[in-house]
Amino acid sequence: MREACVASGLQVDMWDKADVSDIVDHALRDQYAAIIHRNEHGRLFADGSIEWVQQAVAKGLPVLSMDFGYFNHYKTFMFDYYRRHDLSSGIHDEWADLPDVVKWQKAAKYVRKFRGEVFEHIARADGSRYAGKVGVWMQWNAKLIRPELGRMQQWEWINLVCGKIAALGLEPVVKMGIVDHSEIYRQTIPKVDPGIRLVCDKPKVAGSNERAFYDPNANWNMLAGCSYHVLMCSSVSHLMILADKPAIATGQSWFNALDVFQEPVEWHSPLIRPTVNAQARAKWINWWLSRQCLFKDSPKRLVEVYQLAAKHFGL
Repeated sequence: MREACVASGLQVDMWDKADVSDIVDHALRDQYAAIIHRNEHGRLFADGSIEWVQQAVAKGLPVLSMDFGYFNHYKTFMFDYYRRHDLSSGIHDEWADLPDVVKWQKAAKYVRKFRGEVFEHIARADGSRYAGKVGVWMQWNAKLIRPELGRMQQWEWINLVCGKIAALGLEPVVKMGIVDHSEIYRQTIPKVDPGIRLVCDKPKVAGSNERAFYDPNANWNMLAGCSYHVLMCSSVSHLMILADKPAIATGQSWFNALDVFQEPVEWHSPLIRPTVNAQARAKWINWWLSRQCLFKDSPKRLVEVYQLAAKHFGL
């Protein structure tokens, strides 16, 4: 990102962790326009950054969050800003004015290409193995579960979600994440209830896990066959969006409280198949189309989002 910005003539300076204690005063003293901060889903604050982010926005200095994009995830960046009063996403400033119809023909070429490839994969998928089942999607960890749902480890989340699905008379199928990592394996798989079915699409994961059923096309086959899906906040939700599949989300992300997915606020209610709010999802897509970009286009998108942030802060 910095390389693209510098090549375009935009000054972006890198500060290492030694600067954190003085980061806000440094930025104000040297008259930086904003601070850019990598933050998963704009909510993780894994590096203990929330204190200086709060301090910066309280002093009127915009902080822009960045992450990988939504469509074509690891080949794109996205930029957002934290709102002044609660550090929520800038999506809430724009939501009312976002179009509720997606004009895909006007989307960037790489997005149209990616969407077409997703549809091709789904069209060739065989969902018969998963027909009528409920897809449950792992993440790297469970740190982004929404606070009102309580703190828990990922294996606890898997057991809880799958137990609630089984109580409905349905069968959950867990799409495994990167659990070939030894630490993630120890923290997760041995503690998952033995009756829960685990599926993976990577030979390395299958080879390191005696419980895993190997399906190289698991993502596409589950999309084609599963009745609905339950996740935390993984970017895999873009597949449910493009395939128009119902989904329940329990994690923190930019979509919170916008009816893009069904979001339970407690664990007492059953995790029944949700409805799809097509208008909300269209707004969600349009927001992403205005937020993400290919790596090389980072300078343009960064300036656009900064201008929105500056408007929010009255600069």
